Amino acid sequence: MCGPHYSDAWLPDWKKMQAWEMDESTDKSYTAQLQSKESVNIHPKQQIDIDKFLDEFGPELGELNGIWITGGEPFMDNSVFDFFDKLKQYCDPTQLKVLITTNASKLDVHRLEQLSEFKRLLIHVSIDATGDLYQYMRGYNYTWEQIDAKIKLMHSLQEKYNYTLSLNGTYQIHNMLNLEEFYNWALQFDPIGYMGHRVPAVDW
Repeated sequence: MCGPHYSDAWLPDWKKMQAWEMDESTDKSYTAQLQSKESVNIHPKQQIDIDKFLDEFGPELGELNGIWITGGEPFMDNSVFDFFDKLKQYCDPTQLKVLITTNASKLDVHRLEQLSEFKRLLIHVSIDATGDLYQYMRGYNYTWEQIDAKIKLMHSLQEKYNYTLSLNGTYQIHNMLNLEEFYNWALQFDPIGYMGHRVPAVDW
């Protein structure tokens, strides 16, 4: 699951939880920490200068055969397409297997045609729930109907744009009673590369 550092849709709930913690905590040092400037501000994720990276390491990528793009959200803007256009200057795309993990909310599906020359392209879409629960878990900017329509379009264009669609979610307390509905919904997408739920790692 995302958090406020990577998805601004989580900011309203994060601020509510922070206010609740400040009201309920008896630890004054903790509430002081919550009130600090560092706690109030959400810092953006670290960005990599792709041009600088490719200038330095591009000549060594000739034998590259696989890459996994994840987030945050890779399709937040068009930079992922720009990255692959630049990467093609250093390696053979017909020998490259590409996996992109996305929530698909901002993906322009027809732009996947620009990635159709890869040896294999797997679009791994994170869908944690169906119906109203989807919107509750993923934020309030997109409805389930919008995402459902997007997934159906992605499924229909797999052969045309030479990619494989897969679906996955993170199994947790919020969606544990939604699993049957999720799988019944997902069964309509045949063929599909992969479908499943993962259990998030716990730091004991």
